[in-house]
Amino acid sequence: MPDWFNAAAPAVGIVVGFVTAQFGGSLEHRRQRAASVLQRREEFELTHLVEVNTLLRAYVDAMYAYTSVVYDARDSRRSEAPMVGRVPGGAKEALDAASAALLAEIGLILDAGIRDEMTGMRNFVNSVAETVEAMDDDPMFDLLEENLERTYALVAERVRGIYAGRR
Repeated sequence: MPDWFNAAAPAVGIVVGFVTAQFGGSLEHRRQRAASVLQRREEFELTHLVEVNTLLRAYVDAMYAYTSVVYDARDSRRSEAPMVGRVPGGAKEALDAASAALLAEIGLILDAGIRDEMTGMRNFVNSVAETVEAMDDDPMFDLLEENLERTYALVAERVRGIYAGRR
Protein backbone atom coordinates (compact mmCIF):
# COMPACT_ATOMS: atom_id res chain seq x y z
CA MET A 1 0.00 0.00 0.00
CA PRO A 2 1.16 3.51 -0.64
CA ASP A 3 2.50 5.47 2.29
CA TRP A 4 -0.17 8.18 1.98
CA PHE A 5 -2.89 5.53 2.32
CA ASN A 6 -1.32 4.05 5.46
CA ALA A 7 -1.05 7.53 6.92
CA ALA A 8 -4.63 8.61 5.96
CA ALA A 9 -6.47 5.39 6.85
CA PRO A 10 -6.56 5.98 10.62
CA ALA A 11 -7.75 9.56 10.16
CA VAL A 12 -10.48 8.45 7.72
CA GLY A 13 -11.48 5.72 10.18
CA ILE A 14 -11.76 8.25 12.99
CA VAL A 15 -13.92 10.58 10.84
CA VAL A 16 -16.18 7.73 9.71
CA GLY A 17 -16.53 6.53 13.30
CA PHE A 18 -17.36 10.04 14.50
CA VAL A 19 -20.00 10.55 11.77
CA THR A 20 -21.52 7.13 12.50
CA ALA A 21 -21.70 7.87 16.23
CA GLN A 22 -23.30 11.26 15.60
CA PHE A 23 -25.85 9.78 13.20
CA GLY A 24 -26.70 6.95 15.62
CA GLY A 25 -27.04 9.43 18.49
CA SER A 26 -29.31 11.61 16.39
CA LEU A 27 -31.53 8.65 15.56
CA GLU A 28 -31.72 7.65 19.23
CA HIS A 29 -32.58 11.22 20.23
CA ARG A 30 -35.38 11.32 17.64
CA ARG A 31 -36.73 7.98 18.84
CA GLN A 32 -36.73 9.12 22.47
CA ARG A 33 -38.36 12.41 21.53
CA ALA A 34 -41.11 10.64 19.57
CA ALA A 35 -41.74 8.31 22.51
CA SER A 36 -41.89 11.28 24.89
CA VAL A 37 -44.34 13.16 22.65
CA LEU A 38 -46.54 10.06 22.38
CA GLN A 39 -46.50 9.59 26.16
CA ARG A 40 -47.49 13.24 26.77
CA ARG A 41 -50.27 12.97 24.18
CA GLU A 42 -51.62 9.80 25.78
CA GLU A 43 -51.49 11.32 29.27
CA PHE A 44 -53.31 14.42 28.02
CA GLU A 45 -55.94 12.31 26.28
CA LEU A 46 -56.44 10.02 29.28
CA THR A 47 -56.84 12.97 31.62
CA HIS A 48 -59.49 14.55 29.42
CA LEU A 49 -61.33 11.31 28.72
CA VAL A 50 -61.67 10.64 32.43
CA GLU A 51 -62.71 14.25 33.04
CA VAL A 52 -65.31 14.30 30.26
CA ASN A 53 -66.70 10.98 31.51
CA THR A 54 -67.03 12.45 35.01
CA LEU A 55 -68.61 15.66 33.70
CA LEU A 56 -71.12 13.69 31.62
CA ARG A 57 -72.15 11.78 34.76
CA ALA A 58 -72.49 15.06 36.66
CA TYR A 59 -74.53 16.55 33.82
CA VAL A 60 -76.91 13.59 33.74
CA ASP A 61 -77.22 13.74 37.54
CA ALA A 62 -78.05 17.47 37.27
CA MET A 63 -80.65 16.65 34.61
CA TYR A 64 -82.29 14.06 36.88
CA ALA A 65 -82.25 16.53 39.80
CA TYR A 66 -83.75 19.14 37.52
CA THR A 67 -86.42 16.67 36.41
CA SER A 68 -87.27 15.94 40.02
CA VAL A 69 -87.62 19.64 40.82
CA VAL A 70 -89.83 20.18 37.78
CA TYR A 71 -92.10 17.25 38.69
CA ASP A 72 -92.28 18.33 42.35
CA ALA A 73 -93.13 21.92 41.35
CA ARG A 74 -95.83 20.67 39.01
CA ASP A 75 -97.31 18.44 41.70
CA SER A 76 -97.29 21.21 44.30
CA ARG A 77 -99.01 23.60 41.93
CA ARG A 78 -101.27 20.91 40.53
CA SER A 79 -100.57 22.54 37.24
CA GLU A 80 -100.75 21.06 33.80
CA ALA A 81 -98.96 24.05 32.30
CA PRO A 82 -95.42 23.63 30.97
CA MET A 83 -92.69 24.66 33.42
CA VAL A 84 -90.54 26.49 30.86
CA GLY A 85 -88.94 29.45 32.62
CA ARG A 86 -90.64 28.68 35.97
CA VAL A 87 -88.43 26.05 37.59
CA PRO A 88 -87.66 26.96 41.23
CA GLY A 89 -84.60 26.33 43.35
CA GLY A 90 -81.68 26.95 41.00
CA ALA A 91 -82.04 23.54 39.34
CA LYS A 92 -82.00 25.11 35.89
CA GLU A 93 -78.84 27.06 36.70
CA ALA A 94 -77.13 23.90 37.99
CA LEU A 95 -78.14 22.06 34.82
CA ASP A 96 -76.84 24.89 32.63
CA ALA A 97 -73.55 25.03 34.56
CA ALA A 98 -73.05 21.27 34.20
CA SER A 99 -73.80 21.54 30.49
CA ALA A 100 -71.28 24.37 30.05
CA ALA A 101 -68.57 22.46 31.95
CA LEU A 102 -69.14 19.40 29.78
CA LEU A 103 -69.07 21.46 26.59
CA ALA A 104 -65.76 23.07 27.56
CA GLU A 105 -64.16 19.69 28.19
CA ILE A 106 -65.55 18.14 25.00
CA GLY A 107 -63.50 20.61 23.00
CA LEU A 108 -60.29 19.13 24.43
CA ILE A 109 -60.98 15.55 23.31
CA LEU A 110 -58.50 14.49 20.64
CA ASP A 111 -60.47 11.60 19.13
CA ALA A 112 -63.02 13.03 16.68
CA GLY A 113 -65.40 10.08 17.06
CA ILE A 114 -65.57 10.40 20.83
CA ARG A 115 -65.85 14.19 20.57
CA ASP A 116 -68.82 13.82 18.22
CA GLU A 117 -70.42 11.17 20.45
CA MET A 118 -70.08 13.38 23.53
CA THR A 119 -71.50 16.39 21.70
CA GLY A 120 -74.45 14.29 20.56
CA MET A 121 -74.97 12.94 24.07
CA ARG A 122 -74.92 16.46 25.54
CA ASN A 123 -77.48 17.58 22.98
CA PHE A 124 -79.63 14.55 23.75
CA VAL A 125 -79.59 15.29 27.49
CA ASN A 126 -80.58 18.87 26.64
CA SER A 127 -83.54 17.59 24.64
CA VAL A 128 -84.63 15.29 27.49
CA ALA A 129 -84.59 18.27 29.87
CA GLU A 130 -86.62 20.29 27.39
CA THR A 131 -89.24 17.54 27.09
CA VAL A 132 -89.54 17.53 30.88
CA GLU A 133 -90.05 21.31 30.90
CA ALA A 134 -92.66 21.07 28.18
CA MET A 135 -94.52 18.33 30.10
CA ASP A 136 -94.03 15.77 27.39
CA ASP A 137 -95.44 12.44 28.51
CA ASP A 138 -92.38 10.57 27.25
CA PRO A 139 -89.17 12.33 28.27
CA MET A 140 -87.11 9.54 26.62
CA PHE A 141 -85.44 8.24 29.80
CA ASP A 142 -85.09 4.70 28.43
CA LEU A 143 -83.41 5.98 25.30
CA LEU A 144 -81.23 8.22 27.44
CA GLU A 145 -79.95 5.23 29.41
CA GLU A 146 -79.20 3.29 26.21
CA ASN A 147 -77.30 6.23 24.74
CA LEU A 148 -75.38 6.76 27.98
CA GLU A 149 -74.30 3.12 28.04
CA ARG A 150 -73.05 3.39 24.46
CA THR A 151 -71.19 6.63 25.18
CA TYR A 152 -69.56 5.32 28.37
CA ALA A 153 -68.55 2.13 26.53
CA LEU A 154 -66.94 4.16 23.73
CA VAL A 155 -64.90 6.21 26.20
CA ALA A 156 -63.90 3.09 28.15
CA GLU A 157 -62.83 1.37 24.93
CA ARG A 158 -60.59 4.31 24.01
CA VAL A 159 -59.04 4.40 27.49
CA ARG A 160 -58.34 0.67 27.32
CA GLY A 161 -56.86 1.15 23.85
CA ILE A 162 -54.46 3.78 25.12
CA TYR A 163 -53.36 1.61 28.04
CA ALA A 164 -53.05 -1.47 25.83
CA GLY A 165 -50.65 0.46 23.61
CA ARG A 166 -48.29 1.00 26.56
CA ARG A 167 -47.27 -2.64 26.92
